[in-house]
Amino acid sequence: MARSAGQSIPSYRKHRPSGQAVCTIGGKDHYLGPHGSKASRIEYDRLITEWLASGRLPSFVTANISVAELLVAYLRHAKSYYGDKSKKEYQHYRRVSRPLNQLYRRTAASEFGPVANVKIEIAGLIAGSEFDQINVASQISLDGVLDVAFIDGFVPTAGDTFEIITAANILGEFEAINLPALAGDLLWFINQTATTLELVSTYAADFDENGSVDNLDFGAWEGGFGSASAVHMTGDANTDTVANGFDFLTWQQQFGNTGGAPLAAVTVTPEPSSLLLASLAGLIFGCRRRRI
Repeated sequence: MARSAGQSIPSYRKHRPSGQAVCTIGGKDHYLGPHGSKASRIEYDRLITEWLASGRLPSFVTANISVAELLVAYLRHAKSYYGDKSKKEYQHYRRVSRPLNQLYRRTAASEFGPVANVKIEIAGLIAGSEFDQINVASQISLDGVLDVAFIDGFVPTAGDTFEIITAANILGEFEAINLPALAGDLLWFINQTATTLELVSTYAADFDENGSVDNLDFGAWEGGFGSASAVHMTGDANTDTVANGFDFLTWQQQFGNTGGAPLAAVTVTPEPSSLLLASLAGLIFGCRRRRI
């Protein structure tokens, strides 16, 4: 049975006076860009997808539907358009839409663009059930802003780790990462590799990120001492990319801290070797001389 005129897909047409592509929905013309251009075709596809997601309303306006709703409508349209003869094409669209749905499913379609926000909620330590985790079987490119929030009253302790993204290959990085405040002396550390991105809450001098500041952390600092490209796990406590005497002083001050709170008393604080002590003395003396 033929569809009524109100149910047919609005056509992509040329507005001859202006040379623009145009699509009319509910009596309103939507201009899409130069007729025949790739950009106008993309805009037409977006407009039709949003209209389908609205339930083909004659009074359709482009606002307030989520990216997830948009994807559902588009995949429904793609399945109908390609039919049984092109199942591979339809399955391809399903595969490539999964990362988009994982990253931006709650984002309003009207707000989605080249730079968007990724929102991660943390309520515990179990990936998937207690904190959001994005899993991508293929490659993923990071961009935009990462917003992280605690929910359900969750409060992390030293050494808690949250692997929030896994992928076969991670490219790029977020332009900004907004993290919730931590209690006491705890700080956030961000570890990104070629396949994972994790967040760790711990002390500045907990260089092995296991939740305790101890001799093992001194060993990590000692191994990275003097490096001009240090990271937290190689002795950089103050994120200046250098492992030096200032980082050692932080370790010495925090020695004994464990499990989210310092020990009640620390009777012995390990000392550096004589060679390192001489190097530290020279560094601190040099800094003082430069201040004069």
